[in-house]
Amino acid sequence: MRSPILRAILLIAIALLALSACSRPGEKFIGVWSNEWAGGQLQLVVSRDGDNFILKEIHTVTGNTVAINAARFENGYLTSDSLLRKKLAYIESEDAIQPLDLPLAFPAFQRVKN
Repeated sequence: MRSPILRAILLIAIALLALSACSRPGEKFIGVWSNEWAGGQLQLVVSRDGDNFILKEIHTVTGNTVAINAARFENGYLTSDSLLRKKLAYIESEDAIQPLDLPLAFPAFQRVKN
């Protein structure tokens, strides 16, 4: 008969495997992000909508929603048909989202800590 310790290790390994398999692609993009280039007045809220994502830009001083766009996770990036933010990359070392494919250099959005 197997020892209780071996059984416990096996159960923990199975649980960890199950949890890692539940992670859906693009989860790291979900959250509230602030852009300091705009003096913290522009926030990007990323949420999931089924297999896709919603990108909501909010002007924090007025509370007005500036834009709402649908996005999808493709090849490690969030991509949308928005005029300005067509491709977003997640920078793990900085916990930031970097807009790509823009005509001008635009600093990364930093995650808003709760």
